[in-house]
Amino acid sequence: MLLCAGDDALCASLEARARRGEFLLACFDSRHGAVEMPAVVRRGRLQVAVSTSGASPGLSARLRQELEGLFPGSISRFVERLAALRASLAGLSPSDRAERMKRAVAGVEIEGRLKLPE
Repeated sequence: MLLCAGDDALCASLEARARRGEFLLACFDSRHGAVEMPAVVRRGRLQVAVSTSGASPGLSARLRQELEGLFPGSISRFVERLAALRASLAGLSPSDRAERMKRAVAGVEIEGRLKLPE
């Protein structure tokens, strides 16, 4: 179940059902749900998720906004090239494949600085 309402009685009823084994995702208040939703940056098949384990969804959202600027749309093409490379290496041993993939991403760097309010 996905709960996106602020009705306390409804939340209590659905939370009781979740305790009996039904899946409940409360997207507005992690106290009522069994799962938390991370803030996700998506660029093609690349997904970068940020979560504060429900402590501060606003911080997760803000970090996601900042991270979006670090991941240009062109990264999706890079991910697709890596996927093609990985598929082409299927005949190699797992250790050889892993080494080739590590070399393919060795030049990837993230530059930046995190600034927090006092």
